[in-house]
Amino acid sequence: FKNFLNAFVPMLTVDTIGTWLEHDFTAFLYYDAVGAWPGLVARLKSGVNLEDARTALAAMEGGNIHGFYLNSPGTVIVPFKDGQVGTHSSRYMVFSESGSAFNYAFVGGTHLLISTNYEGAKRATALLGL
Repeated sequence: FKNFLNAFVPMLTVDTIGTWLEHDFTAFLYYDAVGAWPGLVARLKSGVNLEDARTALAAMEGGNIHGFYLNSPGTVIVPFKDGQVGTHSSRYMVFSESGSAFNYAFVGGTHLLISTNYEGAKRATALLGL
């Protein structure tokens, strides 16, 4: 996972990612009437302090996250801010193209969820049972 995520978010070093997250991850696509929305789920390493991981991984907010999208999400219309995915705290950014909302959350205190669409994030959380 550290090499995969680093390819999309180079401001997060391989070492940083490897410190907080397990090597294995799940990629998914959420489909709606507008298109297909990629997402990722990775488990936090055992014993990791959630707040430390949250602080370290917030570095992705300072970079270009367009690479997560299959098509251009457009321009930023809402910069990163606090939100919710279900009952979980998240950070999100909204783009001008319909449905394009980058979300990341630590769900269940055990998993990092990244989604390019809010509904996709909610559905992934439900499927995880978290």
